[in-house]
Amino acid sequence: MTAFFGNELFVGIVLGVWLLGTGFGSLLILKLSPGLKSKKLCFLSEILLCLLLPILILLIRCFVGVTLLPGEVPSFSQSLIFTFLILFPFCFLLGGLFSFGTKTWAKKDLAFLVSRAYFFETIGFAIGGILFNFLFVSSAFPLPKNFNRLSLKFRYPNLVEITNSRYGNIVVTKTGNQFNFYESGTLLGPSEDREGSEYFIHTIFAFHQDPKNVLFIGGGLNGPLFEILKYKSLEKIDYIELDPKLVEIQVKYLPADLAKILENPKVNIHLLDARKYLKLAQKKYDIIILSLPNPSTALLNRFYTQECFQEVKRILANNGILSFTLDVPVDYLSEEARGLIASIDKTIKSVFSHTLFLPGETSILFLSSATTLPSKEKLVTHKVETNYFTPDYLFYLLSSQKIDQIKALLAKEEPKINTDFHPTAYFLQTAFWQTTQSFKLAKIFKGTEKINWLILALSALSILFFLKTKLSSPILTMGIASFTLMTIEVLIIFLFQSKLGYLFSKIALIFTIILLSMGIGNLVGTKIKAAKKGLYLFKILIILYLLIFFPTIKNLPQEPIFYLLGEIIGLLVGTVFPLTNRVYFKASNYYSSSEGAEATELRSSRQARTVIDSEKVGVLYSADLFGAFFGAIFPSIFFIPIFGVQKTIIFLVAFSLFTLK
Repeated sequence: MTAFFGNELFVGIVLGVWLLGTGFGSLLILKLSPGLKSKKLCFLSEILLCLLLPILILLIRCFVGVTLLPGEVPSFSQSLIFTFLILFPFCFLLGGLFSFGTKTWAKKDLAFLVSRAYFFETIGFAIGGILFNFLFVSSAFPLPKNFNRLSLKFRYPNLVEITNSRYGNIVVTKTGNQFNFYESGTLLGPSEDREGSEYFIHTIFAFHQDPKNVLFIGGGLNGPLFEILKYKSLEKIDYIELDPKLVEIQVKYLPADLAKILENPKVNIHLLDARKYLKLAQKKYDIIILSLPNPSTALLNRFYTQECFQEVKRILANNGILSFTLDVPVDYLSEEARGLIASIDKTIKSVFSHTLFLPGETSILFLSSATTLPSKEKLVTHKVETNYFTPDYLFYLLSSQKIDQIKALLAKEEPKINTDFHPTAYFLQTAFWQTTQSFKLAKIFKGTEKINWLILALSALSILFFLKTKLSSPILTMGIASFTLMTIEVLIIFLFQSKLGYLFSKIALIFTIILLSMGIGNLVGTKIKAAKKGLYLFKILIILYLLIFFPTIKNLPQEPIFYLLGEIIGLLVGTVFPLTNRVYFKASNYYSSSEGAEATELRSSRQARTVIDSEKVGVLYSADLFGAFFGAIFPSIFFIPIFGVQKTIIFLVAFSLFTLK
């Protein structure tokens, strides 16, 4: 999360590589080392893996520090290569340990033993998740505190302070006399930005005659709030910040006059999620400012959606103004940048009847109002003291030819409205981000936007039909069930961040709840006597679950609902594994009738049967992991951003129906 800036796209890549490596390890370890069988070797392997964990952390930090500048986002290709090289060998050993360990302890019915091993593996994951969520997330785990700080100098050469909060990893660096603040790898800004703050704030306030109540969301301590306080008409600034520890650390390094801002009686700081504040606020505001980075994550995209703008409109005064910026290279707007601007522009116009954008050097300032925006002749020249901003600068912006040029470019676009459940801007920002590394890759990435979802679904079903002729039914069933589970996990992660906004400390808890439920489901599945009938029943229950998932999340986006939905899918898929496992081992027939009496005699030997079956120990587990791999990669990269949550669910229903007989 910290190496990849909290971006859900990267979370999907990491999960995918983890599952792929584990799947191959489970599938191949017994074939690569058929003679190995030692309980001591299992224990030694586990100890080795534990010792490797801190080494992986060091490798991650070393890679990011050596290949990227502080605050620079890695490219898609860099991320894939880096994640594969770091995680795949480690996860290959993990997957191999499952098959190797299960074979080593094989003394009874193998179907039962594999299910029981799966149960203990799931419970182990859950215990690890609980420990991390409640003990380690705010610590230096798995490194000693001093060594942790030393290792981070790979990434932050001028490191001053580092700490973990419940909401992210906070880093302070120093360049000359300036301190810089990072959260989860993203540069929040310097300790002071007086020039930029003047241009930003006084441009906005020139469009309002009498600003009294202001709502400011985002980084405002390094200058913007100081500039707002210069207005004599001002009565109150409500400043929203989610992370109290971030505020505490920033205040330590601000210049004295900026640090005193929070002591001003006109400033109210609210330590909570901004979307929650927008939903609950009852007072009206003259100006609302979103001072946030581009929608590069679901956490940020949620402030550029139609739903967010509707919440803003509800608490804006009659002549109130909403303002925000998009950072784009204005002098050269690539196809990807145009797509991003067009999507945001269409989204804001779907809510506000009056909009205006002012292109600067490296960003575009958006202004919106439900009633009207003053013309150039009616702009207000407030009598405030400034060192950089002048009215002439504002007139220059309003007269810029870039406005008409950008409008002409946007007229050629056919953008989609950005919503919480269809994060178009998040996808377009990701495509735009690719242009910093490769225009070819960016065009390929953005080109996927044109894929027809119905054609894609039919193509996927055709592939599944082909696989059905090549694979046994239990293997395909397990693969699709795991694909469904991981897609739901990705959806829960994305929607949790989108609707609630503080995933960093919760992601381990979400996985823990799902895994604990899978463990319980595993126990339930081992108790069901009629495996085939039970399996059919739980396939039906998974389809019913998918049908209620979207309306439940849409109408009840509360934190307990996310956990409940995770519990249910974990329970259902956890039950599927032992049932499928029993059907698979019972259906396995490795000798045909043409092999004669000798094969029949060998097949009747329990010892020989165990040897034969032991070679298949990792097959179903691999199908589980490979299905989960595709469920981690494709939804996070393509399905959710391109087609939205609802159509992603339709995909899952179609795939699940395919396994019914």
